[in-house]
Amino acid sequence: MKWKLMGALTLGVISIGMISQRVFAADETGMYRLYNPNSSEHFYTGNPAERNQLAKIGWKYEGGAWTAPNSGSPVYRLYNPNAGDHHYTTNGAEKNMLVKVGWKYEQIGWYSGGSTPVYRLYNPNAKAAGAHHYTLNKAEYNQLMKIGWKGEGVAWYALGTFDTSNEPPISTVPPRKVDKDITTAGGGEGQNPGSYRLLYSNKPFDAMPNTTQPPVIEFSADIVLKGIREKNAFYGMQFIIAGNGTAGGQIGLDIGFQEGTSTEFAQNRISVKTVNFPAGAGNQGQQFYSVNTGINMDQAAKISVQYYQTGSGEFVVTKLNGKTVGIYKTKLTTPNQYVLHAQVEDWKQRGASLQLRNLKVLKNGQDVTMKGAVNLHLLNQSGTAGTSFDLVAGTNRWLIHGAY
Repeated sequence: MKWKLMGALTLGVISIGMISQRVFAADETGMYRLYNPNSSEHFYTGNPAERNQLAKIGWKYEGGAWTAPNSGSPVYRLYNPNAGDHHYTTNGAEKNMLVKVGWKYEQIGWYSGGSTPVYRLYNPNAKAAGAHHYTLNKAEYNQLMKIGWKGEGVAWYALGTFDTSNEPPISTVPPRKVDKDITTAGGGEGQNPGSYRLLYSNKPFDAMPNTTQPPVIEFSADIVLKGIREKNAFYGMQFIIAGNGTAGGQIGLDIGFQEGTSTEFAQNRISVKTVNFPAGAGNQGQQFYSVNTGINMDQAAKISVQYYQTGSGEFVVTKLNGKTVGIYKTKLTTPNQYVLHAQVEDWKQRGASLQLRNLKVLKNGQDVTMKGAVNLHLLNQSGTAGTSFDLVAGTNRWLIHGAY
């Protein structure tokens, strides 16, 4: 990725290192639905890794099934090794009977609770797998009964639907090693042979507990990113919140253009990546970028980076035009202020530019944009603090920074 990233910024002193992520409440789980076109079985899981693995081997991902509580009446999951079929039930006697006749009891799949019914149907014509189907869609339930399925009523209850529109598409592409030989622990850069970061295509979001508390710090702006898009073009920007100190960690957005043919990594169009270099992470892949290929932009966008501290850990949430593009567990450390910066670079020296407007910094929900220990200003240029900047790669106006 070859970025110049900010290191520590104490009051009046700057050190710049050179380079040569569905939000659920803590008691909820989103359930995914998949379909096997070979066996006609539908499968349900709240585990993104299991969902991704099944999609990799040919199952069709059909999106969100419902939202389940994390406590209540258990829904048992069983597997028939002869038919290759799964079955789900809240009935302990039914579970025990199936185990006696050869089904394998796998685990509690999820829990029943709430007021939204999930219906169960039986297909009397199924030869092996796919004999049962489960849905909270009453229209689907009624339609299946019209074509011969037997409605068996309410199987269990859910908290409601599960909207997966904010989640990245499923990708089975292995991550690429980038920023080789210059990565140091905790988000820094230096001469470190054998080090690397990973670039993911649509890395699944981490499950972040819901919170009524505002982000510890939020960095937002309206942007216009311009550059020449042609053969070998490579330019972009970063929008970063960093810990203040050695290996304090860095999180944010990396937006840019790189000519190429890889659709999995959004080449040949503006790509939007979440940056996650957690404090204390090692230097062999624990730090990563994740490109979200479900997001499209031309030149202009509203962007924000949010840093949360919860009882379940620290999280970065990145957004573009109000849509969540990344949610990942992270870590930032600082003895005092957080360091914020925005920058533009053009590795082909064709003068890419970045227009920043309506810059805003919120700390615990309070607007501190012009109340920072060091307000956002042009690098090495005093008296330039403000909320609007026009940056140009390769000039003395390529980076702004501040401490809050």
